[in-house]
Amino acid sequence: MDYENISFDIEDVKEPYDSIINLIGLKDTVKLSQQIKGTQIIFKKKYDLNEDFLQISECIGKEKAELIIKCFIGEQIYFCDLKKCLDIKKLIIKEFNGFNYRELAHKFGYSERSIRRITKNKQ
Repeated sequence: MDYENISFDIEDVKEPYDSIINLIGLKDTVKLSQQIKGTQIIFKKKYDLNEDFLQISECIGKEKAELIIKCFIGEQIYFCDLKKCLDIKKLIIKEFNGFNYRELAHKFGYSERSIRRITKNKQ
C-alpha cells in the first residue's frame, strides 16, 4: 500500500486516529490501522508481555508502540480500517444532496447524527 499518497482532511479523522497521527505520523498510523483493523484493544499498565503490544510494536516499532500505549493507558479502543473509513466518508460527501441524511445513514450503516457530522460544512 502506498501510505504517502493518502489524501484526507484531518477534520475527517476521529479518535483514536487523530491523536495517534499526532504521536507517530500519518504513514505509521495508516500502517497500524491496516495491521490491526477490526481489533479492540484494552491498553493495560503491564503491556510488556501483552500480545497487543507485541503486535503493535512489530508493526511500527517498540518506541512508537510505547508512545501509543502511554497515551491510551486504561482505555479500550476499537481500531477500524482508517483508509476504508476515510473512503466511505468521501462517498457520503459525494452522494450528499443536502437532505438525504436518512438514506445515507441506511446505505452506509452510520447513524443520521454521524451523517450530519460528516456532511457538516459540506453543503
